Order: sequence, then C-alpha cells, then structure tokens
Amino acid sequence: MAIRAYGLSTTNHPAWSSKKTYNLLSFVIPTVPNGFSYEVVVGGVSGTNQPVWPTVIGQSVQDGDPLQTNPVTWTCRALIAPNPLVVVADAHAAGGYPQKDIWVKSARPFASGKDTFFVYGSFDGENWRQIDEMEAPQNANKSDRHKGFDNAYPYTKVSVASAYACEIEIVAGE
Repeated sequence: MAIRAYGLSTTNHPAWSSKKTYNLLSFVIPTVPNGFSYEVVVGGVSGTNQPVWPTVIGQSVQDGDPLQTNPVTWTCRALIAPNPLVVVADAHAAGGYPQKDIWVKSARPFASGKDTFFVYGSFDGENWRQIDEMEAPQNANKSDRHKGFDNAYPYTKVSVASAYACEIEIVAGE
C-alpha cells in the first residue's frame, strides 16, 4: 500500500500579448515575469510592444500604440496566484512509510530561471524542518524533477512559490 498526495496550481495569469483585446478586470503577467501581476482598469487593445511595467503596487501604465484610440490601462497588483502551492503527505496512520518519492514540475521557461521547491519533514504538530530543496525545470527539455528519500519522517511537505503553474506529487510506501 502507498500514500499519495498531489497538487496542481491551475490558477495562472497568462503572459501579456500584443494587439490583443483585454477586458476590465483581466489579469496578465509580463512576458518576463517580475513578481507582479497587472489588472486591466480600462479595457482596450494592447500595443505592438509590451509597456514598461511599473513595480509599485497601485501604479498604472497605459498600453497601446501611438494614435491608438482604445489603449489598455494596467494597474500593478501583488502576484497572488498560483503562489504558493503546498502539498502534504501524511503517512503517520499507515506506520510512517520510510521511502518517499517526490516529483515536481514547473511551467517556467528554462531560459527565465528555475523554481525552488522546498522539502520539509520532521513535523512536531506546529513546526516543520526543511530537509532538502529541488529545482525545476531541470533543463530546456525537461520541466520536471524526481528525487527519492529514505527517512523516518511520517509527514512530508513540499512547497513552491511561483508565478508559473507547478505540480507536486509525493508518494510514500514500503
């Protein structure tokens, strides 16, 4: 028998696109994420080139080509989703299986860096102790990562804070 815990961050803001109609209350992130999201406060059509995104929450920027009559106005917001994703496996009731396999996956383009997944064990009912870190994507052709653990911790937690959609799977067994 095995214990399986899985999580997928499915709420993800799309990247900005040129010459696209954006409606009021839509959200995007820049094509190169900067840790913020941007909300449409005046709907319209985006320009040919991405605007210079403000990085102060509440500041706005207009997005459109010169002489365009219907530009979009974006306001800087905190990046809320899908940040963070946390998955916990509880094998305590099953005797605390010592072998655990952890798979992580990130939709982050390899060229823009990696997401760090933090692995925790040794839960005392209130506090977790970090026991490892994993990064994804591994390379330009591999968006996921796997690692096996052999420890006595009955609880395992994996978390990631990312602007990209991520997956975490923990399987504990004998």
